[in-house]
Amino acid sequence: MMTSLRAALQTLPRIPVRRGRLPLLRTGAACLLVAAAFGTALGQAPASGTAPAAAANQAPAAGNSFAIGEPYIRMVETAPGQARLQIANKTFTRSGKPGPVVHLTGAIHIADESFYTSMQKLLDGLDVVLFEGVRPQGGARLAADATDEQRAEATADRVKMVASLVRQLWESSGERPESLAAIATSKPKLKSIIDDLAIDGWGKPITLERVPGAAKADGTAGAESVRVFSRGKGDAAGGDGHEADIAEVVAAPAGKAAKSSNLQERLAKAFGLAYQGDAMNTSKPNWRSSDLSIDQIIKRAKESGSDASMLLSMLDGKSFMAKLGGFVLGFIESSPSLRATAKITLVETLAHADPSSQGAALGKSGAGLMKVIIEDRNDVVLDDLAKIIETEPKVRSVSAFYGAGHMEDMERKLAARFGYVPGEVEWIDAVTLDAKQMGLSEQDFKRMREATAKQAKAMAGKPEEAPKRRSRRGAAPAEQPAEQPADPAAKPAGPAEPKDGGK
Repeated sequence: MMTSLRAALQTLPRIPVRRGRLPLLRTGAACLLVAAAFGTALGQAPASGTAPAAAANQAPAAGNSFAIGEPYIRMVETAPGQARLQIANKTFTRSGKPGPVVHLTGAIHIADESFYTSMQKLLDGLDVVLFEGVRPQGGARLAADATDEQRAEATADRVKMVASLVRQLWESSGERPESLAAIATSKPKLKSIIDDLAIDGWGKPITLERVPGAAKADGTAGAESVRVFSRGKGDAAGGDGHEADIAEVVAAPAGKAAKSSNLQERLAKAFGLAYQGDAMNTSKPNWRSSDLSIDQIIKRAKESGSDASMLLSMLDGKSFMAKLGGFVLGFIESSPSLRATAKITLVETLAHADPSSQGAALGKSGAGLMKVIIEDRNDVVLDDLAKIIETEPKVRSVSAFYGAGHMEDMERKLAARFGYVPGEVEWIDAVTLDAKQMGLSEQDFKRMREATAKQAKAMAGKPEEAPKRRSRRGAAPAEQPAEQPADPAAKPAGPAEPKDGGK
């Protein structure tokens, strides 16, 4: 992103930057791009009002077709000085076998508010939505034959995560949480997290218990606390081994804590966009979390020779990398022209990025990490789809609502594993760029877009389009005649047939 940002800045009057701050800006800009690209799933999608391409529970009509391997994200110039980033919602039907209509619905984690409003309406109308959202530590599904040791380990992780959640809510609201059910009722957006944590490794509920404070010397009561516990394998309090309680105690906070924001929330605010985690409600009955847990990602990344800790910490508002990204945001917000340039850079980079280039931004181990981030998580979605096909014949429509970078791998596996074939594509406006609203001339807007798109394509390894040759007077040259074949009676050869869906 920093390379693209620098290219765009070259089209504007120079903005002074202290030499000592430049390395921080480069690193911080990379943090912002990674935060935008990987989205809520690792910490935690039509603006034009276009109706969905097909009814929720019906196969799409013939018309706006597509081929496997085509992009799920694109930039469209709608008028001079205006452009839109668009995300695809593609439908697939199963050839010759029973199965629901599948929507591969691209997500982007910061966008216009209207994008999320329309996307919510579309997805709420489907039977099942398998959505992206990395499960908390300990939230991974246990196998039916899991050992007591594995169940105890998962339970300990879940108890710790519940205790952390209780602590955060108690600090932010000033009120002691009564139960997990009460938290889910008052904070519906936390429902999917709570669902993953509410049951221990043996299938029994994790409980919250108020512990009164001990009496002080003056006779007044001390500060209360909350005990978060599982009874373990047994049903009675206490016990030994796997029968013993697994518990954490949360002390009452000293005071109400200020609300903290993650890097993506700040990024959305800086550019006047909405943040998916705030704008969409995933607690509806048809929404199902379909993802790995944080500890699974860390373990698999380590096995692949990668380290996921940097990426995860980058999306945490408390980490150094996130603070560095916040520093860059502060710098961007201080200058209207720089803010406009950075927004164009971010949108163009997202439009032309690919998973391999994002992996490169994470260092030498990026390739192994991207396999975990993209392919392993996609396999969870496809396993969930397989279970739906096998056990839920009344389900007629399913969406995989995941970041656009996941979709190329997912649709290929959808075709190879289940025999699904492409149906219809609907392009949905996600982010609108308007030169006038950004305080730019049409000429500056065009130059900045061209400069950043060129750099973004180069970073993604996409070939640059050859410029049209012009005459000395600046006029476009006449079309060149086609090369004559050896046989005068033969017709000139047409374009080669596209391979692999024209990609």
